[in-house]
Amino acid sequence: MRQRSSTELGLSTQDLTHSAVLIDSFIAGAGSGAISALVTTPFDVGKTRQQTVIHDGRSSLKGLPENQAMPRFLWHIYKTEGTAGLFKGWAARCLKVAPACAIMISSYEIGKKMAVLVNEVDET
Repeated sequence: MRQRSSTELGLSTQDLTHSAVLIDSFIAGAGSGAISALVTTPFDVGKTRQQTVIHDGRSSLKGLPENQAMPRFLWHIYKTEGTAGLFKGWAARCLKVAPACAIMISSYEIGKKMAVLVNEVDET
C-alpha cells in the first residue's frame, strides 16, 4: 500500500512533526536540485570551456569556437561531440548540487516551522 503525502492528507507544514517536515523538505530539495543541475549542465559545460580557453594565455581567441556566443558554442559542442559532450560531468554536478539544495530547503522549512511555533507561544 502506498503511503499518502501530507498534502494528500490535508495537512499543512504546521501540522507535521519536525522530522516529517525535515524528511519531506529534504527529499523535495534533493530532487529539485538534481533536476536543476541536470537541466543546466550544458550551460555549465559551455561556460567552463570558454573560461579555460580565455584564461589560457597561449591561445589566440580568433577563430576558436569558444569565442562564439553561448548558444552558438553549445551548438558547436553538440555537432562535434553530440549530447554526451553537452552533459559531461552531469553526475558529479548532481552529486554536488542535490545535497546542497536539500540542506538549504530543509533548513528553511524547519526554521520557518520553528518561527511559527515561537510566534504562537509569544501570542498566548
